[in-house]
Amino acid sequence: MSKKYTPARLGGEAEEPAPAPKPARKASRKAAPRSTGVSATGGWPSSGPWLFGVLALLLLLPVWQTDGVWVGNATDMYSYMVPMRDAVHRLGWLAQWNPGPLGGTPAHAAMQLGLLYPPNWLLRIGDTAQGLEAIVWLHMVWLAAGGAFLQRALVPQAGLGLQGVGAVLWLASGPVWGHAFAGHVSWVQALAWLPWWLGFAVQTGRTGGVRPALLAAAALGLQVLAGHPQVVFVGGLGGGVLLLLSLFGGPAATKSAPAAHLKGVVVLVVVAVLAGLLAAGQLWPTAQLAPALNRSLSTPVGIATAFESPPQTLLTLLAPQVGGGPAGSLTSWGGYHETVAFVGAGLAGLVAIGAAQLGLGGLAAVLWLVLCAWLSVGSHGGLLPLLAEHVPGFGAFRVPGRWVLAMWPVLAWLVAVGCQQAWTAPQTRKPAALAVGLVGVGVLVLGLGWSPTHPLLQGALQPGANPQALLTAVEQTRMGLLTAAGALLLAALACLQPNLQRLSLVCLGGLAAAQGLWFASLHLTTPPAKRQPEASLHWSDATAAALRELSGDGARRVATAASLRQANRPGAIGLPGAGAYEPALTLQATRYGNLLGGRPVEQYAVNHQVRKPNVWLDRLATGLLVHAANDTKTAQDFAAWPEVRRLTDAQGVLVVRQHPAPMQRLGSAAKLVVEPDGRKALEQLADLAADAVVVDQALPAPGTLAPVLTLRKDQPTEVEIEVVATGPSVVVLRDAMAPGWRATVD
Repeated sequence: MSKKYTPARLGGEAEEPAPAPKPARKASRKAAPRSTGVSATGGWPSSGPWLFGVLALLLLLPVWQTDGVWVGNATDMYSYMVPMRDAVHRLGWLAQWNPGPLGGTPAHAAMQLGLLYPPNWLLRIGDTAQGLEAIVWLHMVWLAAGGAFLQRALVPQAGLGLQGVGAVLWLASGPVWGHAFAGHVSWVQALAWLPWWLGFAVQTGRTGGVRPALLAAAALGLQVLAGHPQVVFVGGLGGGVLLLLSLFGGPAATKSAPAAHLKGVVVLVVVAVLAGLLAAGQLWPTAQLAPALNRSLSTPVGIATAFESPPQTLLTLLAPQVGGGPAGSLTSWGGYHETVAFVGAGLAGLVAIGAAQLGLGGLAAVLWLVLCAWLSVGSHGGLLPLLAEHVPGFGAFRVPGRWVLAMWPVLAWLVAVGCQQAWTAPQTRKPAALAVGLVGVGVLVLGLGWSPTHPLLQGALQPGANPQALLTAVEQTRMGLLTAAGALLLAALACLQPNLQRLSLVCLGGLAAAQGLWFASLHLTTPPAKRQPEASLHWSDATAAALRELSGDGARRVATAASLRQANRPGAIGLPGAGAYEPALTLQATRYGNLLGGRPVEQYAVNHQVRKPNVWLDRLATGLLVHAANDTKTAQDFAAWPEVRRLTDAQGVLVVRQHPAPMQRLGSAAKLVVEPDGRKALEQLADLAADAVVVDQALPAPGTLAPVLTLRKDQPTEVEIEVVATGPSVVVLRDAMAPGWRATVD
């Protein structure tokens, strides 16, 4: 008997004559298909996503220890997230104002702390730093489950293998580990909800169901409350493209009937409205205060291109160590954690096969990926500045490299729908195979020629880059590029030989999982990624008590040297600070700090570090400076401030210096300068005498005798001062002012 092979079957299975049907037997029950994902009508997922969430938890448990806190490269987790949350604990969880840094900053309306986000309420139990580490890991577990859920939502018949690839796509990616490594807690929290609300939204668009619509609204609302609006905006744009592709761009098996499209779109609009209502408690105060915050001091283009990096950073899609990786940056590419976009060779091959199988839909998806890459290089590509000027939202967020996040929803669609199509109905795609093959050859040539003297690397290296570290990074980068070239060439071959497609999908899926584990391990085991001893993230009780005593319980501000990276720590022990890092500062306070710190008045600034004595420190009523004993540069710059005490803490020996003639936080004016225009008033401050004050309206001249002032109540949003004076007086409280502040004289 002759055999006929068909390319639609793996390995050319023979078409045999159909066997004669057997007599039907009565059954007492109906056979039910086994479910591992999403119900046919949409809604809560069943076993598949939870399986991958448990696997992610088991993988992360070994690094979840109690003898210290994982802080990545010790940037934001150490210097911002932990101390600012400690400060909030002291003030009350719903504090509207944080008097600690820079004379006071918004707390609730600034969003980054996510004070209304339910998981953050757990931080009130136990230690803040340990709690933050636990929250990061648990959100990664949730992200892995969400990645698997989204794959099943896109392809209801997706098996565990495809769901596992979805979990890897999201969990083992650059936009996750790069930001977790830097301690961007709110980024990880917000990102963890993105595949969940997208999955429920896909179900809503397909079925028009009420239950998935409500779940999508809840997930989107929680994403907003997590406190990183950039993830919401950028991820939402990528998610919108995903929803359009899921409705119109895939094979018939994944699309809804045309009549359901309009209903699905209407329901999704309702989802967005419901999510906004759920997050209104956060959005409303933020919107009210936004016009009076520091971002209005920059143009949209200035914000959009801040911390931008050149096109070479896109090499991190395939080779994350190209600039040094988590072991330390060797280039001037704007910081590893802001530019890493790792997808990996295995997933790149799967995406190529998926795009090839989907025809015009795949082409549209690839064009979106190219657009995101173009946006991610900022002004180097020219497109982002143009959009920032004319399209709302594009000029609202810093760091263009974060635009790679908008790729991930579409990558998920290509992997889910395209690979399912390749598995069930493989087809020959010669033009797509040619395109993928050419890209693979290009990556191969780049990998073979990669060296420390490669033109893409030269000119971007930091002066004095460690030669041995550079050689190691070059070798690892070459291996990443060659592996990616092999994966892409395999994908091209699979597009030409449908009988190879299933085997290719299995091989590339295994490679994606292996690379994902390797990529995550880089951030968990490679210096400077490390665990900090618990005590090193705080000042000890003895240090806190000594600083309270020396500052007069907050009558004078405490400054910390920039080298300590502890500018936000004074607020954590209940003392007002001078310098600090805070992404949301009041407009006038930023202008004031810029002017007295020697910067252009209208310059957008979030980090007012203490490096040298200046007028700005004086007028903030700074009384104390804390620096490390081995910081000879700061000791030299502040030699005029006498050393008053040395404290032994987990960070080592801390030196406390005292301002020789400090201004008081609470004082009075001997002379008045009237200037109703706020900008002109600022111009007068630099040359103003220490006992003079600028006021916005004419007042009686102060008396010759200074009043006696007593601070009766000192709370974040209310200060009560008792004044005993023999004549007209002007009382000065050297704190920041926000819209809504008012003074009342009884």
